[in-house]
Amino acid sequence: MDKKINLDLSAPYKKTVETIANKPIAYETTGTPFWDDEYISKSMLALHLNPDVESASRAHEFMDYSVDWIVSLLGKQDGRILDLGCGPGLYAKRFADKGFSITGIDFSQRSIAYASENYGDEKNEFIYQDYLTIDYDEKYDLVILIYCDFGVLSPENRMALLKKIYRGLKHGGLFVVDVFTSNQYKEFTDSLTVEYENDGFWRADPYINIKRNASYPNQNYLVQYTIITAEDCATYNIWNHGFKPQEIKKVLLNTGFASVTLYGDVTGANLTDETPIVCAVCRK
Repeated sequence: MDKKINLDLSAPYKKTVETIANKPIAYETTGTPFWDDEYISKSMLALHLNPDVESASRAHEFMDYSVDWIVSLLGKQDGRILDLGCGPGLYAKRFADKGFSITGIDFSQRSIAYASENYGDEKNEFIYQDYLTIDYDEKYDLVILIYCDFGVLSPENRMALLKKIYRGLKHGGLFVVDVFTSNQYKEFTDSLTVEYENDGFWRADPYINIKRNASYPNQNYLVQYTIITAEDCATYNIWNHGFKPQEIKKVLLNTGFASVTLYGDVTGANLTDETPIVCAVCRK
C-alpha cells in the first residue's frame, strides 16, 4: 500500500520555491552535505562496490585495465601514490596489489572507513579529508584524480589544487587526471523534471525529486537536485565543465608540468574528435 504523506507547506517549502525560481550562478554551492550525508554516503558506497555500475566508480574491469596502463607509464613496480577522491579504495587496492604504497584521501567518512578496514595497513593509509586542503612536498611518484572529478571544482579551486598536486610530486613524477569534453554534453538540454520515490538513492523515506539541468556559458553545466520529504528539503548542486583537449593541456602546462600527453581515456585509448573524455598524463 502506498504511504500517504501530509505536508506542512511552511518554511522549508518557501526555500524550495526560491531555489527553483532562481538559477544559481556558476559553481555556486548550497552548503548541504553530500559526500558525508549519512544516508547518501551509504547509497554511494553501494554503487562504488557494484562491479558493473558506472554512476559512482567505473566498471571494475575497466579499473583493472586502467591500473595496468598507468603502471606501464611509471615503468616500475613500487613507489608512493596519492589517490585523490579515492572512495572505498578500489583503485588503491589494485595499485597496492602491484607493490605500491598508497595514500587515499576522500571526503566521505563511510568510504574511508571501508577502505581502511579492507585495504589499510602499514603501507597504505586512507584519510578522511577534503583533498583541497592537502599539503605535501615532493613525496609522491604518482598522483591520480580519476573519474572526471576535476571539472566538478570551480576554476579557482582547480588552480589551487593543481599547485598542491605539483608540489606533492617528486621530480619526474606523474599526475594522471581525466575530464569530460564538450562531447559529453551534446545531448544535454536545459530542463526541469519532478519525480516521486517511495525510497531510493536520496532518502530512505518517500521523497519528491525536482531535477534541474542547466547549461551556462563557457561549457559549464549544472545538474541540481532538490529533495523534498515530509520533514524538510535540501538542494544539491552538481557542477561540471566540458573541456576542450587543448584547454586542459594549457591549464596543466601553465601549472609547471614539463610535459602533458593526452589520451581518450584512462586506459590509453586514442584521443579523437568525438571522445567524451580526455585523459592527461603530466610529468613533473
